[in-house]
Amino acid sequence: MSSSPTNRMAETSDAVRVGSSRSAFWAVAIIGLLVIAFLAARHQSWQWDFNTYYNAAEFYAQGGEVYDVEAFRAHVGNEVHPFLYPPVTLYLFQVLTWLPQSIAGSLWFALKLGLLAGLLMLWRRHFVAGTADWKMLLFFLLGFGATISTDLRTGNVSIVEQALLWSGFYFLLKKRTVAFCLCVIGASLFKWTPAVFLILPVLLAYERRWFHMAWSGAAAAATVALSFALDPSGMVQFLKSAAAHDERGADANLSFMAFIKDILGYGIKFGLPESMAGPMRW
Repeated sequence: MSSSPTNRMAETSDAVRVGSSRSAFWAVAIIGLLVIAFLAARHQSWQWDFNTYYNAAEFYAQGGEVYDVEAFRAHVGNEVHPFLYPPVTLYLFQVLTWLPQSIAGSLWFALKLGLLAGLLMLWRRHFVAGTADWKMLLFFLLGFGATISTDLRTGNVSIVEQALLWSGFYFLLKKRTVAFCLCVIGASLFKWTPAVFLILPVLLAYERRWFHMAWSGAAAAATVALSFALDPSGMVQFLKSAAAHDERGADANLSFMAFIKDILGYGIKFGLPESMAGPMRW
């Protein structure tokens, strides 16, 4: 039986309303992202983390000792942050050096804006689907606006990590555990902390969960072993350099490592043995 004219009009009205809501969401989201990007780009010195990645990859390709801070700074010719990622990431960052630094920096910035838009789409469709658009945007801008602006200003890799992690969580929702594990392992190449999420398939009681956890854990360990295999002395230098790096939140280094070191610093003051605090930093 065909629907009545009234029903058809109601369906058309609903479709127009949904379309208008979607258009308004993306209009506000794009404007918000552009404002954040504009504020980040106005900063006098920006993309310093990107500059570190680019210069470190270039120096490493020339046979330089990237984890020797003095040698690295002498190569760059000005003040530069130390490179605090495993040796395997240097091969990934070498892709950036195929282009002049200014062009690579602009493409890196554009890539991260694209990933942010993709994250918004992913969250809206699969994680907060029942939430009003204006509430999601308000939460996003107030909760993450300053963080995103800082990330874009510094040129850090964290948006890439978040894109990999949230893609993994999407695959986990769809019970595609292999894809989930691969995304988490990809995020763990830069920093090892995301590997903790590899336990999720076990906690969620998915089929063959122990198998997936075993091979993904082995794959994550293999990425660490790969750094040792590619550059044994570099990996040792990386571990020493990361352990010795002592920036704190008070130094305006609002990172997870600084947070951990701040907490452990208070722990030592209240009696935590240094022999325990050292390994916990990892």
